[in-house]
Amino acid sequence: MKKKKISKLKLHENKTVEQLSDTEIDDVIESLNEEYVTDEEYLVQCIELLRGLTKEELLDLYTNRYIDNIHWLKSYINEEKINPDRTVTWENDNFDIFDFIKPKFKKDKELIIELIIKMFLGKFESVDNRLKKDKKFIGDLLSNESCDFPYFFEFVDQSLKEDIETAKYFLSKNHKCFFLLDDKLKENKEIKEVHEKYKLEQIG
Repeated sequence: MKKKKISKLKLHENKTVEQLSDTEIDDVIESLNEEYVTDEEYLVQCIELLRGLTKEELLDLYTNRYIDNIHWLKSYINEEKINPDRTVTWENDNFDIFDFIKPKFKKDKELIIELIIKMFLGKFESVDNRLKKDKKFIGDLLSNESCDFPYFFEFVDQSLKEDIETAKYFLSKNHKCFFLLDDKLKENKEIKEVHEKYKLEQIG
């Protein structure tokens, strides 16, 4: 992708030279020798780029040149380009990489772990519904060393979050999923005890 976006320059367009920092002046000077496109055109380019990425390229995002495009797209989707003061948290993050990459990747377990648990670029609600019922796969997600708080667990199939034996299994993988279990199980004495047991083990 040879052309560059103009978002940085938009932030400077209403400033005088005296108001610009050294870094902002560098941005403006650099732009004189570059071919720029509008944000809308760059958006289309980014989406087309993501549609064409292979599994190998997605697994290697942080060491290849595509991550800058994805970070820009994430900021654009979350309106940070429009409102730089907006605070984005996991609860109001509107970006989901699964909206843009090949649909078949919603079934790829290795890629899902990488994009959701390690890179925080995808949402579990978008993966194939069969995986939301896959007890072992969910256990693998919970026990992944990159999984601090399992936000994805909200979208695990409800039947698994209601089953006491399955809940015990999940707690053995990551005690923090307790807070996203079915409300009735969270009041269950046995589940509370199991939660405390694994909490002590995993913290210690």
